[in-house]
Amino acid sequence: MLPGGTHALVTLDGSTTGLVFDQFRLGVVSLTDGTIEELGIVGSNPQFVAPDRIVYGAPGNLVMTAPFSLRSRTVTGPSERVADGVWQGGGGAVGFAASRNGVLAIHRGANAVTNRTRDIVRVTEKGVERPTALPRRSWVEIRVSPDGKRVAGDIIGSMNATGTQRDVWISELQSGITERLTTDSVSGQPAWSRDGQAVAFLGAPGTGARVQSWPRRGGSTPLYNGARLGSISPGPVGGYWAFSASPNSADDVDIWLARDDSLPTPRPFVATAGVWEGLPCVSPNGRLLAYVSREGGQDNVYIQPIPGPGARVRVSADGGLEPAWSPMARRSSIARGSRP
Repeated sequence: MLPGGTHALVTLDGSTTGLVFDQFRLGVVSLTDGTIEELGIVGSNPQFVAPDRIVYGAPGNLVMTAPFSLRSRTVTGPSERVADGVWQGGGGAVGFAASRNGVLAIHRGANAVTNRTRDIVRVTEKGVERPTALPRRSWVEIRVSPDGKRVAGDIIGSMNATGTQRDVWISELQSGITERLTTDSVSGQPAWSRDGQAVAFLGAPGTGARVQSWPRRGGSTPLYNGARLGSISPGPVGGYWAFSASPNSADDVDIWLARDDSLPTPRPFVATAGVWEGLPCVSPNGRLLAYVSREGGQDNVYIQPIPGPGARVRVSADGGLEPAWSPMARRSSIARGSRP
């Protein structure tokens, strides 16, 4: 909280996973009306140091400082480096603390995000885990192909001056052979086409969504480049694809639909003013959409007919995330927890 008790420094998260450090931004929030003013700085965990400085974490394991005006609540000059080699974790966590009189404590170390290696296992409907031949990597956003023979997923790489590096990789479940699908170090959140012949993914900032055939034949092609996209759910041939989109800001998330023959021109489908709505999942027959809404302040899963009309139905009893359909579309599964 800033001196005076009416405003506070905050971290604004423009990513969808909490892992992409270069999408965190600094801001000031009014504790009276909730108004947020961005400071124009990429970073996280801002702290005020009297009489006129802020200290914050920056991409590349850095801690930076910048002059700050309490009167105008703005940054008034260029930033300067305070320390490097500082631990950084998911959700914008940075290993430092600053007292109001300028004493700084630092936790040096490797990044929690890039050190978080995982094994990929098969899980039966009864919850029994089966090992796979896939290599142990920093996997996130895993998606199984329609034929169940391979997975597409993000592998988190090292941190650099622009944030956490990540790319989409394809792995064969039986052999463990793993090949890189993207090479720009910023692409992620893959989704298989229903025929298993292509993978859609989110590209570099400003490039929107793209599609790459698999096995690879030529380069990737643009899918949609408009509002900021957060996730993609392909539908069946002749049906609808669903996107989570932020047309105005990272905090204003809606769900858009587009037919598979007009993907560059999606339209809003679930767009309740002031309510976060995302993580869409199109049913196997393309007739229903499962998604998460934070209406009432809690994440819950709803189902709604595509493309409408029809009433939505809440299917989670007490909170839910990450809806997923069974292959036969007779039921959906829900992950419990809270949205990042």
